[in-house]
Amino acid sequence: DRVTQQPVSARITWAAGGGRVEASTTPNGDALIEGAGTAGGTMTITARGYQTVEGSFAETPDTQQEVALLPAPSDRLTVRMVSEAGEVVPGAVVQLMPRGAGDAARFVAADANGIAAFVQVPDGPLQFSAHHERFRPAALRVAEHERASIAITLVKTP
Repeated sequence: DRVTQQPVSARITWAAGGGRVEASTTPNGDALIEGAGTAGGTMTITARGYQTVEGSFAETPDTQQEVALLPAPSDRLTVRMVSEAGEVVPGAVVQLMPRGAGDAARFVAADANGIAAFVQVPDGPLQFSAHHERFRPAALRVAEHERASIAITLVKTP
């Protein structure tokens, strides 16, 4: 199966030898960089909702360059709260711990499905703590590459 998407409105910048040339894509996704010279440089492509792409070239490319843009990672992060038995734990309070002196802790209560959702979460490793009156407190560290599926398991208090 082939997946096709509509072209994205992107901004292309060519920087070389202290100069800079900019262009925007046309409705079909094409762009033409004019006046770039022949010296090597760096091409940067930016588009809202997509990861920025940057490439260095020893000389200005004289052929068409086709570039695939990847969607930007979501700034929304969900944490699933479960018991040792695998049951959801609604109402658990999940804390996203501050990472630096200027950061504030963020608190979210898990919904009826045991999901706590955080928005505008920065890149990098994270640390969570979770609390519920019928369970022992729990903590979890999450590396950047582990963000896709986060679950905190709570143990019932005796």
